[in-house]
Amino acid sequence: MRHVAILLFAAHRPGASPLYEETVALLEVPPGAEPRTVALAHARAAGTSYRAIDGEQVTVRLLEVVDVAPALTDGDGDLYSRHFRDLGAYRAFEPMLDGEPL
Repeated sequence: MRHVAILLFAAHRPGASPLYEETVALLEVPPGAEPRTVALAHARAAGTSYRAIDGEQVTVRLLEVVDVAPALTDGDGDLYSRHFRDLGAYRAFEPMLDGEPL
């Protein structure tokens, strides 16, 4: 069965504030497997370390598996939906709503 996982990562480099990334992953969960365990294994495997173009070491690591839920559809359509109560907090969190670049 397909599940959607919301994953939170942090990219660290020396002397800089971390850059956070929210990833939406579509996962195939085998019958009998625990969806959160599959999501955690996928997310941990996605962690990496590399040299940036300026030679600085960048480390990307998993902070949290935020949510794991069955995909809402197997074909075209919505995969995942979540709800919140504070639009102001969402707007402050999501700069692209106001057209701001990262």
